[in-house]
Amino acid sequence: MEQTKSKARRCAIYTRKSSEEGLAQDFNSLHAQREACEAFIKSQLGAGIKLPESGNVFISVKNADKPRATEVAQLLVGLGFGLIATRGTAAALAAAGVPVTPVNKVAEGRPNIVDLLKNDEIAMVINTVEEKRTAIQDSYHIRRASLADQVPTFTTIAGAHAVAIGMHNLRSLAPYALQALHRRLPAGDRPAAR
Repeated sequence: MEQTKSKARRCAIYTRKSSEEGLAQDFNSLHAQREACEAFIKSQLGAGIKLPESGNVFISVKNADKPRATEVAQLLVGLGFGLIATRGTAAALAAAGVPVTPVNKVAEGRPNIVDLLKNDEIAMVINTVEEKRTAIQDSYHIRRASLADQVPTFTTIAGAHAVAIGMHNLRSLAPYALQALHRRLPAGDRPAAR
């Protein structure tokens, strides 16, 4: 038991924020990472979050998250999504060869990201924030508009990465019938019928 706890401490990174609460990613095993991402996707679906199958994804991330944001963006483009990003994020994505359309931040004038959200031109939002007053204010307006339009929003790069991987594998997810799982239990382990 202690060995399992120790291994879990060494292998897992837990993100405790917003809709990504409880997400665990194991970076030592690709299979375990895929399972963690699938579990995260299932938790989002179970919570009633409707993940898009097409459309545009808005990405605006802090500087520290730009390398991982490029990987997330490539996964999303591979799924057929268009990308819209603030200028700094758009420059980082374009430098990595990812097709992206730049958009103004709220404070930079119109048309801006909030306008696109209000016009239903954004299917999903990925927004991590620098600890700067203007960035926090922009993030507030973005989250408020996405909440009003029920646009799925991810506020950590770990959550965005998990959802991108999970969406990539979404078509292969299969529901389990509880009755079938129950039949697989040995007769002595089954709960008594009521």
